[in-house]
Amino acid sequence: MSSDDRPLIHFTPARNWMNDPNGLVYDRGVYHLFYQYNPFGNSWGNMSWGHATSRDLTSWHELPVAIACTPTEQIYSGSVVVDSLNTSELGSIESPPLVAVYTRVSPDGIQTQALAFSTDGGYAWEKYAGNPVLDRDSPDFRDPKVFRYTSPTGDSTWIMVAVEATLRQVLIYSSQNLRDWIFESSIGPFGPEDVVWECPDLFALPVDGDDERLMWVLLVSTNGVGDAVDSSMSYLVGSFDGHSFVVDPAGSWTPVDHGRDFYAAVTFSGVPDDRRIALGWAGNWQYASETPTAPWRGVMSSPRELSLTRTAGGFALIQTPVLDLESVSVESETVRMPIVSGSPSTTIAGRRYVLTIDWQAGPDSILRLDVLAGTHGEVTIGYDTATMTLSLDRRRSGIVDLHPGFATVNETSVPLRDGRLSLTVIVDECVVEIFADEGAVTFTDLAFAPADADVLRVAATSGTGTVTVSPLREPRCDAEGGAERGRVAKRSPRVADGLGEFIAG
Repeated sequence: MSSDDRPLIHFTPARNWMNDPNGLVYDRGVYHLFYQYNPFGNSWGNMSWGHATSRDLTSWHELPVAIACTPTEQIYSGSVVVDSLNTSELGSIESPPLVAVYTRVSPDGIQTQALAFSTDGGYAWEKYAGNPVLDRDSPDFRDPKVFRYTSPTGDSTWIMVAVEATLRQVLIYSSQNLRDWIFESSIGPFGPEDVVWECPDLFALPVDGDDERLMWVLLVSTNGVGDAVDSSMSYLVGSFDGHSFVVDPAGSWTPVDHGRDFYAAVTFSGVPDDRRIALGWAGNWQYASETPTAPWRGVMSSPRELSLTRTAGGFALIQTPVLDLESVSVESETVRMPIVSGSPSTTIAGRRYVLTIDWQAGPDSILRLDVLAGTHGEVTIGYDTATMTLSLDRRRSGIVDLHPGFATVNETSVPLRDGRLSLTVIVDECVVEIFADEGAVTFTDLAFAPADADVLRVAATSGTGTVTVSPLREPRCDAEGGAERGRVAKRSPRVADGLGEFIAG
């Protein structure tokens, strides 16, 4: 896969290796994305913090390496906060610093927490002379996520959550100044035993939009100790009092995403109106080093706004893509395809588009949607009303011999709502994302399809509905990280074989 075939609205570096998102922060109208980056090659190593900015979370402007590794220090994952009160004394009240809290890995493998700071809005960074600021003499103490906590009485403090990876624990610390940290409590271990824990995040969300009913969500990424166990993410819902997190009796260890390629997602700090927007790495450690892309390797998921709803069984984390269709799609080239019982609809949709499905299911019916389809295969999204199961099958998606675990079918239960199934699907070259059940269920999967895999097919054994397909525009970033919308993606939908309704906009 060449540079010309890279995704449009999912961030990829111009060159070299990328994995976990780090230091997600919003400051003065700009979203900053830092990420695990190898400045010297297309494989993992020389871990540093890459840097990109955006004004709309869709078009990204890549910048020089923000925090670079040295012969004595690897720069692992971490977070960034705006220290608006200058509690760290690394800036001033008039010019508050951005402070990065990251994992510093020394040549002997010991992982400690360290600081870097910026006084120019996040573009130039200086490492704190007093590093490290937190040392447990551990080779597995990493991935600090820092946020400001305000108690019901109005007292505020900094909170850090980090992991002891092999112990499967999240550790909670507090600080008044980001430099001196006090241990508060730990969470875990629980869940699967053959994994390590990584990249935690802890934040409050209103239940069903009620700001008077706040619950806390803990995100944890888990990676298999052996090759047989892949990478995934889970969440817990509970309460937090500034010292300890208590799992709600109605909460459970729940998958964040039901695909194979969503990992290390964390949320942006500082987003206005307390919005919680998460971004993850669309990758899996089982085969991340084998993905057939060049000169880049690694892609981010789409950004997702998070909310929380109460269900009969407990709580559900809702993920909604932060995607303004009016700005990223081409309305004049939108295609509407009918879903007719027993009669497949086909169009040349290209490899970069957003589609929505609204399907009134028939009795014991099966819906099949093929994306990135061509002469040698497809990615199949299916729904079976008999089992109420939504699935994504990439066994015939193209290059599938990356790892025995790549050619798989992923599935989970999704209920119909009033007999209807509604889906949003984002197809962006090698990334396929599904949002179902009003965002309570998501799939994120990579697929490396041949160049001719630009066909979209939809069929159902019974029932009726519509698939609406909107091609993506080619983004162009301005010099300051803002977004301009440019030419249309190379392959735009057009009607094929007389099927599909062309909508003039």
